[in-house]
Amino acid sequence: MNVKAESSRNAPGPLGVWLDRALVAALFLLVIAAPNSIAATQTAWLLGMLFWTLRFAVWPRPRVHRTPIDYAMLGFFILTGISALLSYEPMVSIGKLRAASLFTIVYLVAENVRSASVLRALAILLVASCMVSVLYTFGQYAVGRGVKVYDVRPDSPLSAAKFVSREHIDKSPILSGDTLLEVDGMKLRNLEELAEKLYQSPLRNPTAKIKIYRVEWIGVLEVPRGSLLPGATPEDRLGISHWTAGRDWRATGFYDHWTTYAEALQLIASLTLGLFVALPRKRTRNGLLLALAVIGICGALVLTVTRASLLGLVVSAALIAAIGLSRRSLLVIAACALPLVIAGVFVLHQKRNVGFFDSKDDSIRWRQTVQREGFQLLLSKP
Repeated sequence: MNVKAESSRNAPGPLGVWLDRALVAALFLLVIAAPNSIAATQTAWLLGMLFWTLRFAVWPRPRVHRTPIDYAMLGFFILTGISALLSYEPMVSIGKLRAASLFTIVYLVAENVRSASVLRALAILLVASCMVSVLYTFGQYAVGRGVKVYDVRPDSPLSAAKFVSREHIDKSPILSGDTLLEVDGMKLRNLEELAEKLYQSPLRNPTAKIKIYRVEWIGVLEVPRGSLLPGATPEDRLGISHWTAGRDWRATGFYDHWTTYAEALQLIASLTLGLFVALPRKRTRNGLLLALAVIGICGALVLTVTRASLLGLVVSAALIAAIGLSRRSLLVIAACALPLVIAGVFVLHQKRNVGFFDSKDDSIRWRQTVQREGFQLLLSKP
């Protein structure tokens, strides 16, 4: 009876119970949003932090447990804050500390998930939510996006395109292989829509703004209206040989950039592989679903054509497999991963026209420049 009385005294009241439930709901919202929306994820994080803070004001206050990474996490944030205060533009850098404060998500989850069932549900829901974006990515590639033009003639109106900036106007013709995504803010689905826009009278608006994708560059070019060539087909009037649906862009999922999407995919792919490796019986429905999720997420990651994330997944997968699998299973996993690596290198060359370690690649040269100048800055003004 004394134990029951003590337990009753330590049980939270109605307000504490509702705050605990709201906190768990915020965690579920966070894992649903994380693979798909940065804004929704940050909203869920802020709600969770708000409910957790309010929970400390309600008796009995929740206990806070220490973790093995406390010093690393706090040290990271403190050093980041010092760096912001001592930067060339302190106000700008201090404003960016909000991103660094996202490390509190670790504690929001670790301190408020109190049962294995909730943890399991959060993990499964995170993988399932990620699969929504994966299926969306595959659907995009199946349907295609925009209009990819081929063999643009010199007298084509597309060859008269110009890139207009604040500083100057440069002639930047649309080339064979370019993918035309939008015209005047409207998504392009076929060549007839483009020809109709360019056929309009130039009196009110002399140029049409065409958004294009060209090997890692997305730009908006201005093409003069009313300059179509004579012909019976849209191809003849636009001065091209043929067109197809565009499929050579880098996957972004529901994000705005492929790098962000690739980083999310890499982390969730590692989690999913870890869940599969830890599964006692792999020849079950759950094992099949996890295996399909690993394959799907890896496929979407390949379509982002992001080398750092691909390499990160290979390293994490090797560590997970080496720790959790037998030697025979490890050989099977390695044999299955080899085609993925080859596909990644092939897609990289096809979509970015560079090798995995290519000294001619602009992104690698830019990283080398930043590293070199950053090291010089560190020595000159530590």
